[in-house]
Amino acid sequence: EPLLTLQDVLLARTALRNCLHTYVDQLRLNRVRFFGIRNIESSKIAGVIGLRTEPDEADEPGEWMLIDVRGVENRPAPQWDALAAWLATVGGCSNG
Repeated sequence: EPLLTLQDVLLARTALRNCLHTYVDQLRLNRVRFFGIRNIESSKIAGVIGLRTEPDEADEPGEWMLIDVRGVENRPAPQWDALAAWLATVGGCSNG
């Protein structure tokens, strides 16, 4: 699910005990986007997928690139390695 507001990001940051709050300025500038990954059984947030973009000459978002796929306390989850690799091949996203 997309984390659309500052409150969404801060709630995810608290639940995951990670560094999402360091992206607040970039979020406001539409330079990053985050998507929460929920545990099917508990519906608790279990991780985050992050994307970033660099603006073009007209200050419009450019190509979106995968930042990371992380779980609690910024730990990578082994089962997400395949997801991260797949996302890097879809829709022009790149892992960078």
